[in-house]
Amino acid sequence: MRSSRISPLAIRGVNAESSRSDWFTEMAECPRVALDVETSLIYGRRILEGVSRYLRGNRPWSIYVEQHELGSDLPGLLKRWTGDGIITRQATPNSVKLLSRRHLAAVDLGDIHPPLGIVRIGSADGAIGRLAAEHLLERGISKLWLLRFHQ
Repeated sequence: MRSSRISPLAIRGVNAESSRSDWFTEMAECPRVALDVETSLIYGRRILEGVSRYLRGNRPWSIYVEQHELGSDLPGLLKRWTGDGIITRQATPNSVKLLSRRHLAAVDLGDIHPPLGIVRIGSADGAIGRLAAEHLLERGISKLWLLRFHQ
């Protein structure tokens, strides 16, 4: 598995007026955040783009990203990385226990498990479905089918 660390400079840009020691002081104060989001799917890459846009206009973070697919090993990542917080699509009941033991701020972007007791940001699937159905009905399509996954 290839691992890469995205420099805050790549996201924020370098101030030519700052001295090297000012830069190190500023970077030492940056929150260290792991982005545990799959890079193999467009959904995950768009999440990474959104975080990048946020960082360009706000306080910089030191970002840690490992390239992987959905369903990778969050406990393994936690063994390889030390930081302050994590944004993940891979939270499970066991990984939430690990996050709690490490006192990490965490945001769950996944929808595979029921709420796990950490902050979760997700899609409003019911509202999306309603809007899609209304859109089709307004265009005269009256025979609709629903496909869903059983858990």
